[in-house]
Order: sequence, then C-alpha cells, then structure tokens
Amino acid sequence: MRLKFVLPLLLALIACDARGRFPIGSAGDACEPPTIVGALPDNLREASGIVISRRHENLLWSHNDGGSSTLHAIDTTGKARGHVRVDADIVDWEDLAAADCADGTCLYLADIGNNLRERKQGAIHRIAEPDPGDSITSPAKTFRFRYPDGDHDAEALFVLPGERVYIITKGRSGPITVYRYPGPLRDEVVTLESVQTLSPGIVQVPDMVTGAAATPDGSTIAVRTYGWLQLYRLAGDTLQPVRSAPVDLTAIAEPQGEAIDIRADGTIFLASEQGLARTSPPLSRLRCSI
Repeated sequence: MRLKFVLPLLLALIACDARGRFPIGSAGDACEPPTIVGALPDNLREASGIVISRRHENLLWSHNDGGSSTLHAIDTTGKARGHVRVDADIVDWEDLAAADCADGTCLYLADIGNNLRERKQGAIHRIAEPDPGDSITSPAKTFRFRYPDGDHDAEALFVLPGERVYIITKGRSGPITVYRYPGPLRDEVVTLESVQTLSPGIVQVPDMVTGAAATPDGSTIAVRTYGWLQLYRLAGDTLQPVRSAPVDLTAIAEPQGEAIDIRADGTIFLASEQGLARTSPPLSRLRCSI
C-alpha cells in the first residue's frame, strides 16, 4: 500500500484517496489539462531537466540524465535549435533552473543524482546562460554541499530570486524532504538545512519527486512526480499548496516524466525520458492560473 502524503500541521491537509496518494481531480481548479506539443529530438532521449530561456524567446534548454555535459536548445514544439558543451565536471545531472545572477541570467545545473547513495557530496554548477549557437559555455562555478542527515538521492531543484537554492529529495529511501542551501552560494562544502518533509516515509512510483521549478519572481513553485504535479507558494521556507488537488499527468502517457519549468504567466513545460518506450519522448505543455 502506498504511504499517504501529509503536509506540516500549519498547512491545509490534503485528503488522500484509498490508494494513499494525493487525490487526482479533473485537471484541477488551477490548471488546464496537459497536452503533448511535440517530440524531443533523437539526441535528447533522456531529458531529465528543462528550463525556459530568459534570453531567447520561444527557446527551452534541456539535458540528458546522468553524466551528460551538453545543453540542448529546443523550441517550444521540441525541435532542435542547437547544443552547447558545458564547461564543468558533472557526475549525475538531474535538474536545471534559471535565475538572475551577477552575470545577467544564469543556469543552475543540479548535479544531485545519487541512486545508490554512494556520493557523499552533491554539487550545483552555475553558468551564464549561453546562446544556442555557442560551442561551449563559460566555465562553470561549482558549489558543493552535503546533507545534514546522511546521503540522499534527489532529482529536483528550484532557485528563487537572490540565488536562494532548494533541493527536494526523491522519496526513494526516506521521506520526501525539502532542503535549503543556507546563505549565498560559496566556494566551500556547505551543509544544507532541512526545512520540510512532504511524506512520512518512503514513497513508490508514481509518487517519487522528479523535478521542480519556480516562476521568475519566485511567487509560485511547481513540483512534479512521475504521475502528477502540484503548485505551491513559499511561506517562510515551507511549501504551501495553492490548490487542493494536484494535476493528473497520466493522460499524456510520459514514459518517464522528469522535467518541468514554469513561466511567469503560468505556462508549464514538461519533458520525459524515453524510459522503456521505443518512441521519442514527448514535450508537453499546460497553463495554470497563478
């Protein structure tokens, strides 16, 4: 039986269905149903993160899972628009975010995968957002961290204005937990701070968290799993659900849905890894009222 998700007592409780998951309504009272808008290119079969460009209209950045060192530029229908080599030493790249920084707009590469829980440190690599025609990015600045309570596998990162960085664990080997990088990003191994748990214990597919994103102003955070997504506001350091029911993503039949980003107007893009499917994984979109 799947474990029920609970939120801290200061939040409104979300009722669970008989299977122990968040209830899935119609597309939810916040969002329209998701639709597939295209297929990802052949060189992007393991899309683990996606981000909406802050510099180029109708452009998205994505990357393959694992030790990939390539940023893939695609348009909003999934067509390839270029690829750029990342100047960083990457171990297990799982998510991608964009935010304003001293260089204008930066991309934040979440080198946080740890399936076997063998890594003692994770890393966030920051680069200036490139142009799709570039051959290589600017050299990455790397910010290493450890967890305060042992090793965790994570695939979700979001960055708020002021370079406030949060990581959400997957829920594979313990409760889904939100961690905060304390203070400014800096060149030392920093211990993250645990700020919230979103489940009482381990969860199963499709409830494992695989991606997160924030609007440019940080007012809305979107968190996705393999099967649903939920919108939140940040109250202090606590994720507070915007609506009572998550959005069901099963209608778009993603083989292994992992990537998400959200635009200021509430438009959300979703991408999937190929998984065991033989077809190209989809790029999907929906619009939420925020």
